[in-house]
Amino acid sequence: MKTLFKILLGSGLAVAFVSIPLLVSGSLRDKTFRVVTELPAVIYYFRLRGSMVNRNFPLAAQYLTQQLNLVEGFARGRNTMIPGLLANTKFVFNQAIFSDEFSALQAYLKRLSSYQNDLFLAHVWLAEAILATEPAKVYEHTDAARRLIPTDERPYRLAIEAALKTKNTQRIGMFCKQYQDAKLGAYHFYEHNTLFSGSGLQRFGLEVTGKEGKSQLITHSGPVIGKGIPYQFHLNAPTPVHSLRVHFASPPGLLIKINSVDFYFAGVWKTKLSRDQYVISSRNGFQTEDGIVITSRKSETLAIYPKDFPPVEADQLNVSLTVSRLDLLDHPACKRGN
Repeated sequence: MKTLFKILLGSGLAVAFVSIPLLVSGSLRDKTFRVVTELPAVIYYFRLRGSMVNRNFPLAAQYLTQQLNLVEGFARGRNTMIPGLLANTKFVFNQAIFSDEFSALQAYLKRLSSYQNDLFLAHVWLAEAILATEPAKVYEHTDAARRLIPTDERPYRLAIEAALKTKNTQRIGMFCKQYQDAKLGAYHFYEHNTLFSGSGLQRFGLEVTGKEGKSQLITHSGPVIGKGIPYQFHLNAPTPVHSLRVHFASPPGLLIKINSVDFYFAGVWKTKLSRDQYVISSRNGFQTEDGIVITSRKSETLAIYPKDFPPVEADQLNVSLTVSRLDLLDHPACKRGN
């Protein structure tokens, strides 16, 4: 009897030791909740690493399905366990190359896209997984993905490849035109926040640095697909401009050319920085004769380095940009301008 009493007393003290701090501290409760909800993803990740070393996709699909069962049982709709599930899915899916590897993931991805029907990546992954075996069913999922994020190129690529596989070539021109015309829509990364809270064609910014390295970032809607479009950036205060950087959170496949920068003070034009007066450095992109090709899916920074241009005090800068999308396919119907 004494032994049972000691066990019950010890258990009660242990529960009190854990629960009292949680009841008192909201911050501790939040941190504990985050640990509890994110721990399963870590455990399954280490399981998946073993299966991926041996390229055992059927076993990986089993682990992902088990994790999906756990996420579904935790809460309906979006919940804090989903980012971990997506991270593990991406880890496995990005290593799939052959048809049988994609086939092994199909059943799991069908469940995932059904469970999270408004999740862009779930539709993209499933469309790619069924491309080799069920190309005619790809359009259902590429259409769903395009409705969610019209500016992302991945659904268009898969739809075009499905059209090639099914010899439905009349659709190719339609998909290419839809891609070239797409303007709205952006996606938010589940693992981090970008400078503009997502990636797309809705926001970009100009970073202006003055004396002593003090800088300010002015954001603008856009960029817009088109030639030589001027964008006005009104500074917080008159600044002697020493350096400029343009920040984009745009999808890859854009061709961007910075044509010129005009400086204004109190509404009066002061001077122009022409294209032959500066060099542009790209953080991730590549230089071509027509401009800089954006390759990063997350962000891009274009730094403007004047060759021989003294600092100019300004309170407004007009940056002229030419932005276009590169072609997705070597096909007459997919050429820019068609």
